Amino acid sequence: MTIPAPSPHRGRRRAVATELGGIGAALSVALLVLAHLADSPRASLLFTDGDSMQLALVASSLRIGQPQEWAFSAVLFLPELAVYLPVAAVVGDPRAALAVAGTLNWLACYAAYRAVAGGLRMGREHAVLAATVATAVLGAMALAESSADRNALEPASLLMTTTYYSATVVATLGAVACALRMLDVGRLHRRRQVVGASAVLCALVAVAVLSNPIALAWTVIPLAATTVLALLARLPRHRAVLIAAVLASGAAMGLLGRIPFATWITEDGGGKIRPDRAAASAMYYLGLAQQRLVTAPGALELVLVVLLLVTGGVLLPRAIRSRRPGEVVLAGMAVLAPLAVLAGAVLLGTAAARYLQPGAFLPPLAVLGALAVAVRLPRPPRVRVPPRRAVAAGVVVLALGLGTVGTASGVVAGRAVARPDPDLACVTRWVDASGQYGAGQFWTVRAPKALVADPRRLIQTDAALNGYAWLVNRADFNRRRVSFLVSSPDSPPFALPRSASDPGGVVRCGRYTITEYPAGLTLGSAHS
Repeated sequence: MTIPAPSPHRGRRRAVATELGGIGAALSVALLVLAHLADSPRASLLFTDGDSMQLALVASSLRIGQPQEWAFSAVLFLPELAVYLPVAAVVGDPRAALAVAGTLNWLACYAAYRAVAGGLRMGREHAVLAATVATAVLGAMALAESSADRNALEPASLLMTTTYYSATVVATLGAVACALRMLDVGRLHRRRQVVGASAVLCALVAVAVLSNPIALAWTVIPLAATTVLALLARLPRHRAVLIAAVLASGAAMGLLGRIPFATWITEDGGGKIRPDRAAASAMYYLGLAQQRLVTAPGALELVLVVLLLVTGGVLLPRAIRSRRPGEVVLAGMAVLAPLAVLAGAVLLGTAAARYLQPGAFLPPLAVLGALAVAVRLPRPPRVRVPPRRAVAAGVVVLALGLGTVGTASGVVAGRAVARPDPDLACVTRWVDASGQYGAGQFWTVRAPKALVADPRRLIQTDAALNGYAWLVNRADFNRRRVSFLVSSPDSPPFALPRSASDPGGVVRCGRYTITEYPAGLTLGSAHS
């Protein structure tokens, strides 16, 4: 009796089903996180925060055909804009567009974890499972976060925003995936694969550094350092030199690429480097950690991070002893890179929790390393190893289960995202109907400005009515007279000059107050 050979079509179908199962599971995690955040106080960070409105403001400015004369920070948001602008063109509503873009961030993060797992010489089914678990672990961290405070030590949920370095997160994980392929002994003799991985790594680093120089601290330096560490695992020096050269080339290209955008960049980040404030920085971050530890979700999240770091710490010496350079880099990025970023943030005197995001998205790499080790462990003779088909079926079943959760979460998230903000709607209706030009401060005016029909009608100023050229189109400041001010508890009271005209009518819109000045107010010169 002849046993028929396995059908290649069946194998391809199983591969496609496995990959789609992983994507579906990651989407379910993303929707669950979105539903949680959108229905918590952290929703304000996603949908109305002054920083988070940046991409919506760019889209609004492009829609009305304004000259593009932006005053950005050190971050140019180029990859984020490449995602958000098409989404906004299709979705229309800025709040929904921000939610969709944030969900796509999580899918891109899953894809990056999947690429890393693919460089560990695991079977497809195990790689998809590992990437799904890593994404779920990051999602579990985000589910423990709900504060409306942008400065809270809640870094995992920042991936759902569009302006808190999501592109750098994905680029860092993608760079690890490229490095693993360049270190794979089995692939080294295949010149095309080495050249391809080198080219992708160089491009990733170049774009990441071009858009956000923090990629130097999150990606370039840690990856170069862990590659040097891999020399202890008998990594040939020429491979380490190759990776270092590619990283240096990509970083140089990115920095040079920032030159044409010099007029848009209002700071180079150097002003935030204060080594003399290292002690104050250490106390600041310690205080944030203490605030998290006094809450049950925060304590659980920090315990989870510690467990992942310990796992990475166990895997690192094992990988060195086993002479597996790729796994040395993986474990080093999982445990050493987050600690190095924290130490660097303290030594440079910084005071911003968003700089510590590697402490959220890098430790889950230990999950990938642990599964890679588990797959290779010898099994006792009586223990039957599940066939790949069974693993694939398990992944699909898991995906279906998560899909059910994701569907329910999608409904909850959709309702939360669509929930009206009557205060914000009141302001935008009044501005659109008035036909007047007004002003407001950064934390107050940006959400209404992104939603009004003509964003030029709301000008961003400081408390003294000087134009505030920060994350805004400088073309707005061509107008120097306004006839109303928008204020809220988010910003300090205006300090108007004595020559200012007397106020007229006052319109209350919940947390917003619109004060009319019939005789008009003159704006001062713009500054950043």
